[in-house]
Amino acid sequence: MLILSACAYDDRNKADILLNSFPLTRRTVVMARYCSIFVFAIIAITYYLVITYILQMVGPSVRLCSVSPESIIAAICAIIFINSVYFPVFFKVGYIHSRLVGFILFFGTFALAPTFFEQADYPFMQNVIHYLYHLSEVETMAIV
Repeated sequence: MLILSACAYDDRNKADILLNSFPLTRRTVVMARYCSIFVFAIIAITYYLVITYILQMVGPSVRLCSVSPESIIAAICAIIFINSVYFPVFFKVGYIHSRLVGFILFFGTFALAPTFFEQADYPFMQNVIHYLYHLSEVETMAIV
């Protein structure tokens, strides 16, 4: 959501005109957008950790999900997936037309991911997991 908001502010303030006036190549601008994914991810994770800490101090009645390195990696992978689809659409058609794609990707990814893991008992999912488990390190990195 932070990326979508940043793109909205850039569109509203006509940042593309400003960026085109600088001696920057298009590649540099695009790479900066992709690097911003990691900056925004770090900001969001930090906010979550601080808010979780504060809520744990307030009272034990609030149920919070624990943060583990695996959950952080899973969240970053989801964020990278969402933005790897969203950014090309954004660059091609602009914010106004890509806004719907961004929201569908965001809510679709986080709504369907738990459903995907709930289906792990079915034979098809077991075959997929078995296949992924037996890939070599090079094949795994190529897929990622």
